Amino acid sequence: MHGDPHQGRSVRKRWLRLRRVVRRRWLFGMLPFLVLAATLVAMAPTIVANTGLLHKILSAALVDFDGRITVGSASLGWLSPVVARDIVAVDSQGTPLAQVPSLRSQRSLLGLIFHQRDPGGFHMETPAIFLSLRPDGSNWEDALSNYLDQPGGESTVDRLQVKVVGATVHVRDSIAGEWQMEDLDLDLMMSHREGPWLEMRVATDVRSAGASPGRITAELVCQAAVDPDQSLGSGQLVWQVANLPLNPMNALLRRAGLDLELAGIASAGGEWRWEDGLTNPQWRLSKLNAQQFALRSPAWLGEDTIASNSLDIRGLVSQMGGQWRMENVAVESDFARLEARGTMPQGSDRGFDWLDLIRDLQQEDVRISGRLDVAALATMMPGMLRIRPTTQITSGNVTFSLASQTGGEPSFSASCPNTSSTGT
Repeated sequence: MHGDPHQGRSVRKRWLRLRRVVRRRWLFGMLPFLVLAATLVAMAPTIVANTGLLHKILSAALVDFDGRITVGSASLGWLSPVVARDIVAVDSQGTPLAQVPSLRSQRSLLGLIFHQRDPGGFHMETPAIFLSLRPDGSNWEDALSNYLDQPGGESTVDRLQVKVVGATVHVRDSIAGEWQMEDLDLDLMMSHREGPWLEMRVATDVRSAGASPGRITAELVCQAAVDPDQSLGSGQLVWQVANLPLNPMNALLRRAGLDLELAGIASAGGEWRWEDGLTNPQWRLSKLNAQQFALRSPAWLGEDTIASNSLDIRGLVSQMGGQWRMENVAVESDFARLEARGTMPQGSDRGFDWLDLIRDLQQEDVRISGRLDVAALATMMPGMLRIRPTTQITSGNVTFSLASQTGGEPSFSASCPNTSSTGT
């Protein structure tokens, strides 16, 4: 026996109608929750920026930083650049390391999330950096020690660009005292793609107590190393300085292992090139003019000091295989005028000795000529010249020429007319 087909169709229609009603009511019931979820997702960056979540995220991301970084305020939006204001970094003792009024990303927040290996550029305006230097390190090295101690590995960023405008670096130096860099502009590009892995351009004024500000401009380009153990690879540094106080540079010389102490005001230009991780370095001086110049080097000069109201140096100097190579080097000062070309021994940490120098020069290809003011040298360098305390040289010039060739006999000529001395 068969049922009524009209009745079956009626039941199906009621069932379909019931399903549509239930589905519609479910959709209308879920709509507020969907709107709320979409709103929360859209407002998530704003919520993070204006609550304690931002500082918790920073603390988790910078767990290895030996100090603390806080952000006064932030502007976060999925489709807008990230802006952070009033950033303050302090060390573990609460001493300021940096203050950044404004930091802005080039990419939007979504762009940073989806391009983590290429975050683009970051723009920093008028930051203040506080740097404390000592012979064995600095406050920034202390704060970043956990990062510096980590073994090197593959970089998680392929490309990064940083632009700094109007920065001030306050330096407290245990050797040179307090000085600062003002109006510092920096363009930095780091890339693990083809081409240079590091490009940097910097310009800044350097101000030291009691001296007019000097100016430094420099451009650094580093190429990737063939040997992965040589992190610096090859590169070139081109620099210019104008009216630069030399005293602040002493800390950098000490940290580079050079037993030198400089004083005076210098204007200079040149470049520094190297290959295979700082091997075969080459320095070129296009000019160097210093006023009220003084040089001290206990290892080379003992207690003596070389001083000159004016010093001018030009030429090409390179270092290779334990030798200094000179090409058309010219030096003019109050006490000497020298010209040199050829090679000279690099020397050792034992200090300077005239007999060792003369003996070593016999094995080199070198030609040195010039004029020396004997009286001025005797006054400046009595220890090196081994002049008795009771002897005083009052006048006299020495004109000399020294030539030596590997495998041949060296030649030396000198004339010293009208030299006057007193004493016993």
